[in-house]
Amino acid sequence: MIRTGYAEFEVTVTKPAPSESEIQKEIEKHCDGVRQLLAKQTDEKSRSHLETVLQKIPGVVRARSTGTRRSRIKVLFDGNDVTFGKRRFEVTSYDPAANGWEQPQIGLRRGLTKEGGDNVLWDAGASMATVTKDSVGIPVEFQAFGRMEGTPSKLATAALLNGSDSERFHFPPEGVAAFQAQAAKLAAGGNMTPLELAGEAEYDGGAMAFVVQSRLKTASGSRRLQRYWIDPSRGYVCPLIELYDNNHGNLVAEWKSNGYFLHEKSGLWFPAKYSYTEYVDGKNIREQRTYEVDRKTLQVNQAVSDEEFGFIRRKRRVT
Repeated sequence: MIRTGYAEFEVTVTKPAPSESEIQKEIEKHCDGVRQLLAKQTDEKSRSHLETVLQKIPGVVRARSTGTRRSRIKVLFDGNDVTFGKRRFEVTSYDPAANGWEQPQIGLRRGLTKEGGDNVLWDAGASMATVTKDSVGIPVEFQAFGRMEGTPSKLATAALLNGSDSERFHFPPEGVAAFQAQAAKLAAGGNMTPLELAGEAEYDGGAMAFVVQSRLKTASGSRRLQRYWIDPSRGYVCPLIELYDNNHGNLVAEWKSNGYFLHEKSGLWFPAKYSYTEYVDGKNIREQRTYEVDRKTLQVNQAVSDEEFGFIRRKRRVT
């Protein structure tokens, strides 16, 4: 179980580059906004500044219209459930127009409830902080890299490990029985099929994984095939997870990991590289997110002080 952690990684998001007409539309949208400000401005210095901005807009928009975004992320968390866990993160984005990294955005998230969490977002570029009850965060949590995601798998893991010897990965009989009963109930409802063994596969330099699969019934009535590669020798990591449109057999999405390394202090395996890809018609990429983890900074299940999740630090009184 991953309870606390800290990681630094770089994210690259790739989409098909926009067409010339889409770029022109974006240029016109930005230019119209500046023209409206220019029409109301009477101060000559301000007008001169806006006119310079207006001239630069086409070049800036074109430089940023590559279909690729890069960010550097640092994240610290205590508690691996967003409903009560704490997060501190820092996101620094790369601006291709300026050929450099922007000022970071720093955020704190202290749980998500119906009433909202105690959250803060700090934008260093604008020198402005926002206190909000709304969710602030990053698109993915690094403890999910190379592992099954989602609430059902978290609940299943928690249920099986309750009262078990986690170091030996020994499940209590009553936990196994309860999990099997719940799985049978779900299968009887017709919304999903039990996991079935589909064979074995080699990955990541000769490592072997069991391939299991199940089918889920969607809201429209169609079924989707989910396929998992599971490696027991590396702590039951999932180097590959695939989602298929079972009506046409097209690949819809995949979660892929490689370059696994053993984090010695925690005894857990992590991938040096992790990617999530969405497909159109099983071939063309709609979007791909690639994460490269800095293994030197990785910390897992180490004590985290609550002071790490606050902006205001009390100064020690000198007597």
